[in-house]
Amino acid sequence: MPSRYSAIKNVLLDFLTQKTEYALQLNLNSFPNGLEEFAQSAGVSLNAQNREDNLLVRQAFWDLVGSGLAMPGDRSRHIQGNGDPYICVTDYGQRCAQEGKRLPIDSEGFLEEMNLDQVDDIIRLYIEEAVSSFSARNYLAAAAMAGGAMERAILVLTEEYEAKVPSGKKANYKTNVLSKEKIKTRFDKFLEFLETNGIKKVLSHADQETLDSLLPAIVNLIRITRNDVGHPTGREIERDEAEALIYLLKTALRFIEGFLV
Repeated sequence: MPSRYSAIKNVLLDFLTQKTEYALQLNLNSFPNGLEEFAQSAGVSLNAQNREDNLLVRQAFWDLVGSGLAMPGDRSRHIQGNGDPYICVTDYGQRCAQEGKRLPIDSEGFLEEMNLDQVDDIIRLYIEEAVSSFSARNYLAAAAMAGGAMERAILVLTEEYEAKVPSGKKANYKTNVLSKEKIKTRFDKFLEFLETNGIKKVLSHADQETLDSLLPAIVNLIRITRNDVGHPTGREIERDEAEALIYLLKTALRFIEGFLV
């Protein structure tokens, strides 16, 4: 389960999304009006009189600001004023809340959903860096880290698959697949080995389709993007593209994990 702090961030974003027509203030000593009740209805316990809860809510708000999901609002309706800023959700934050996207809102929950305890430590390291970079709006870095995770995943896939290769074909597998140092060449030779040795045709139809099109497309897209951003080409990465790369990486890793079982 995501931490209580992650739950508070989700609740705060949902609350701001539903209160766009109101002028809400983030008081230094209490919550915006209605947040406590809203959180309780969502199953998250918050106490406006609790100092720790107030600190968590303020921290959650500024984390949402850092991720481009929320912002200090318009002070034009501030009449008497105690100096506390108005707060509101951004258009992007509203879209993420409505579409239920976890990555930009709840990076901790997104990582937990990926079951990272079951993957290689190096893959985990690069995924965590990719998600962290995305949350900080460093999209070039997120793309580069996704590429690192994908590269390591291909190494793990080809190395661990050796245990499944029939004994009479192991020498051929080592020569034609494992001996290749370049990731693209190794991956291509891996797919070729499955094809020419009749291994792919005995797989499920879904696995065959994934190996024919989806997995190669994901690997090549992430690899090419990683190569572009890893060199001074001037290639820019937009938020939606970085997000898509991370979700595609997640899809590829899930397939690879199941394929190696």
